[in-house]
Amino acid sequence: MTNNVLGHNCEWFQNLLANAGEKGFSITAAHEAGERMFCLEARPIEKGALKDLVFPGAPPDIGIAVAMRIPVFFCPSCGRDLSRLIAEHTKDFDELAILAPSLAVRPES
Repeated sequence: MTNNVLGHNCEWFQNLLANAGEKGFSITAAHEAGERMFCLEARPIEKGALKDLVFPGAPPDIGIAVAMRIPVFFCPSCGRDLSRLIAEHTKDFDELAILAPSLAVRPES
């Protein structure tokens, strides 16, 4: 499932980018501390299972972390310099970052 996002044609990278927000591993675009970066993300549960993490009586302002992210600066598969890729395709990267799923889920009241 490669679609050559940002001009990077590594199939492994493209597949993980397409899996953003899903259970398992993915690559996401993020703005953190004023920096643009790609992150390797792990989500242990399906989107539909989020309601099972909400505990009755829990305060509505407490978020539940449903993923972990680790910044990656080189493609783990092919070794491409991802900061250079971001610099060459800033607009496209920013559009991807807007679409990136949130790491926190707020319980419904």
